[in-house]
Amino acid sequence: MKKLLLLGASLLTALVLAQQPPKPEPSTPSAKDEGQIIRLQGVPLESVLELYSRLTGRTILAAPNLPKVTFELDTPPLTNEEVIQLLDTALAQRQIIIIPQGNKTLKVVPAAEGPRQAMAPVEVKREKLPDALGYVAVKVKIQHVLPSQLVDILTTFARMPMAVVALGDSLVLRDYAMNVKRMMEVIEDIDVKPTIFDEKIPLKNRAPVEISRIMTELTTGIDPPLSASMAFLPLNEAKALLVVAPFKAELERAKSIIEKLDQSRNSNPTQP
Repeated sequence: MKKLLLLGASLLTALVLAQQPPKPEPSTPSAKDEGQIIRLQGVPLESVLELYSRLTGRTILAAPNLPKVTFELDTPPLTNEEVIQLLDTALAQRQIIIIPQGNKTLKVVPAAEGPRQAMAPVEVKREKLPDALGYVAVKVKIQHVLPSQLVDILTTFARMPMAVVALGDSLVLRDYAMNVKRMMEVIEDIDVKPTIFDEKIPLKNRAPVEISRIMTELTTGIDPPLSASMAFLPLNEAKALLVVAPFKAELERAKSIIEKLDQSRNSNPTQP
């Protein structure tokens, strides 16, 4: 069922112009809700906020210093959530943001006051954060990388100034809910425990500390033959060398060099 919500400059309430279809017979599938069409024609801010309140089921608390603006919108059929997202965008274009205050109230303020008016950042899982919820502040704990390393990357997804702030071992994200969810998804992709490969390689002819020194030298300098992130730990009692590498291919290359070193006294392990 399609609904046409028409708002004129002097009309404060949306009119549902489509009638309910006849109740189907038991054997007939129920009619699918195809969404609602929104047409705003020179509508003042007060009417848009009333529509927003009805769609979200929350009480609107509007700041007294909101700009005097009007809205012109004509949409295809949209779901409630899509309409809310559209209204969020239309409000943002007019420098107005909506800030959730608990579960029942929404505060509407000029965009410049968003960071000051927002509630304290909360820790919440990404999947629990609705796409359409206005301006939110979320605290995300970072475990495997430096929070400061993510600021520039995440800022590309933000629409508000100072949307990403590094704070100790966490990031504070302040933006529209949909943008914050995107940033949290990027964090999940980047902030992962690094994969490492390690193997204990037995030695027959040379001391582990000697092989360790030579292999470590191969990770330094300009364009070294081995990655600088590799580690070689001598296990003197076991007469072996513990090799740690970020990639399996690098581990295999190091093993090949160690085997050659252990077979001869050649001081250049990259030569056959």
